[in-house]
Amino acid sequence: MIGLIFGDTNLPIQILKKIKKKHLKYLIIDLTNGRFKKDKNSYKVSIGQFGKIIKILKDKKCKKVLFAGKVKRPSFSKLKLDFKGVYYIQRIIRSSR
Repeated sequence: MIGLIFGDTNLPIQILKKIKKKHLKYLIIDLTNGRFKKDKNSYKVSIGQFGKIIKILKDKKCKKVLFAGKVKRPSFSKLKLDFKGVYYIQRIIRSSR
């Protein structure tokens, strides 16, 4: 199973077409505004919910993960964070500067 973490742009759509054509098992972590919501293997997740993303990938037994697309830099004050997000936010803010 391949975990696909997708942002905006056309690259994720092209990748998804190739994966479907090869009949590979996949799941999508959608970091966009619901661009992939029609796909049955799609999970809409906020960028600050690291714990939820990791849990989904582990539960579905993803052995490979692919990141594709553009994700806007969020306003850190408006991020929805889970416990893992709170744990890593300091490092993320430091590296984004």
